[in-house]
Amino acid sequence: MTARLSNKAAFPFMVIFCLVMIVMFRNIFVYTLFPLLLVGYLILWRYEDKLDDKYSLRRFDGSYTNQTIIIAGLVFSPAIIITSLVYGAVHNNFLGYIGLAVAMIYPFIFMFLRLEIFSDKNIVEKRGLGYFPASYFLFSFGIGVFTTFRGFSALNFYLNTGNPPLEFAIVAIFLGLLFQTIVLLPDQFNKISPFDLRERKGLLFMFVITVLLYVISQDLIFSLI
Repeated sequence: MTARLSNKAAFPFMVIFCLVMIVMFRNIFVYTLFPLLLVGYLILWRYEDKLDDKYSLRRFDGSYTNQTIIIAGLVFSPAIIITSLVYGAVHNNFLGYIGLAVAMIYPFIFMFLRLEIFSDKNIVEKRGLGYFPASYFLFSFGIGVFTTFRGFSALNFYLNTGNPPLEFAIVAIFLGLLFQTIVLLPDQFNKISPFDLRERKGLLFMFVITVLLYVISQDLIFSLI
């Protein structure tokens, strides 16, 4: 009930924030994104109790769980997709911005399918993070924005100009999704890691792994050009 009331109290601030962003930046991106984010927030607030019953969004003290991040990411995904479609159409890179949406949404979908791994059940210490979804989203998206997005952009340019080759676009998309997936398998990396990846030192170790995977992915893509 406490979390429910705090959400209700926060709603006016969410409305004010969206209005301020729209007034300040006045472009098609904010005109599309922030109203849709507000709709997503309303949906999340309206069905929070039902989602809590099914996915345990709140702890006993009213604070939110790891799985809340994943569910919220899925709820806000339509806003990201629609905004990407509009922005891509305006900037003549329709498929490229679809790729950007894919790079952002894919980690949430994958983590949802492995919710047992990324949930609070894998928190092993009092102040531990478990496999913290927000961190792994950033790891996966950080790779995807330079691989998956690039592959979809290459596909867009191929259809418009015939260059780069179609094979490059397909391989880049495949590599992007592959490397985005690899970084979302912390439970498998934990079997060979010198640190428990559910703890803070382990998260830093996974960051190093992500950087290495990013470098490898870029080397592979540039070798195709």
